[in-house]
Parts: sequence; structure tokens; C-alpha cells
Amino acid sequence: MPEVPVNTSAEEHQGYLAEYKVLPGHEVYRPEPSVVLNSTHLQECVANCSTDHDFECLHTQFCAPEGTEIGTCHLFRGNARLRTRLAGNCSIYTRGDPAHFGIPHGGVSSLKTGTTGWLSWILLIGILINAIVA
Repeated sequence: MPEVPVNTSAEEHQGYLAEYKVLPGHEVYRPEPSVVLNSTHLQECVANCSTDHDFECLHTQFCAPEGTEIGTCHLFRGNARLRTRLAGNCSIYTRGDPAHFGIPHGGVSSLKTGTTGWLSWILLIGILINAIVA
């Protein structure tokens, strides 16, 4: 994995969080992260993603045990198509529209748009009608 410099100035890192949209309680299960930084704070994690322009990082995942501020930071390249699942101790931070990068809004499958969305709604309505009629 490429070496990413770790920045340490807390004041410098506070502003980077505003660049990101957050999917709380989710983790990336595919693809593998390009870089993993252990024992870091959230602000340092997003600062590393924001400031290393050669790496082209647009997404980061931060996982920390409940009640702690230090955790593990996973950095993903900008062209990564992320797949997520629910996870209590991780959150995903991404710059731009998460759906554009493969993350449905809210981090779960969307029943709102597209052919598969309409088919899902039709299936759900059919199941409800069968349950009411039976």
C-alpha cells in the first residue's frame, strides 16, 4: 500500500469535515481500502484524504470502538465503486454525491428509482395484497 503522510495539527484538520457527506453506521465491504491508518483521530483521517492530491482520495471510512475518539482510517481512491453494509462502529465520509460513487443514498438499497426499484415496489405491493387477502 502507498505511504500517506500523517498530518498532526488539530486546528488544521477541523475544516476538512465540512467537505464530506457522512453515512453513519456503515462500513465498506468492497473494495479493499488502498491505505489503512491505525490509531488516528477522525479529523486526521479526513485531512489525509483531503490533502494528498497525488492519491486522489474521495472516500474514507473511520471505525472506532464506541466511546473512543481514536480508531482506524481506511482511504479509498476516487474511482472506487464502494459497496456498504450496516456497522455500528464505522462511518463513511465521501466528497460529492455518494450515489455517484456506487453508494445508494442512506447506504442501503434504494426502492425509489430505476427498473429494479419499480420491480421491488411491485413485489412489495403484491406481498402486502396477498397478506391482506389471505
